[in-house]
Amino acid sequence: MAWNPELERLLREALEGVPWLGEKRMFGGVVFTIDGAMVCAAIAPGLMARVGKAAEAEMLALPDVRPMGSGGRRMGGWVLAGEDAWRDDVIRRRVVSAAVAHVLAPPPKTAGG
Repeated sequence: MAWNPELERLLREALEGVPWLGEKRMFGGVVFTIDGAMVCAAIAPGLMARVGKAAEAEMLALPDVRPMGSGGRRMGGWVLAGEDAWRDDVIRRRVVSAAVAHVLAPPPKTAGG
């Protein structure tokens, strides 16, 4: 099963104007990046998004949004929005906004630095 080109179009629209935006064909779909860091992707199962661990629980509380995993292992800070979720404008915008905010957030300060 291939990714849905409609999802790809919706993600392009949602990310329009985001600085340093890039895209790359990966995972059988298209991955969107900000300054080289993965933000989200249109892949066969749906919308994969890097929302960060701080926003993960909030995103997982949304309908048809579940944890992202690979090879039976959960990927912390990543979620997968199924078709019912990504087709819903409000849910899709929330997930994409959380992903962009996470990627654009400054890195945490380290002790002594």
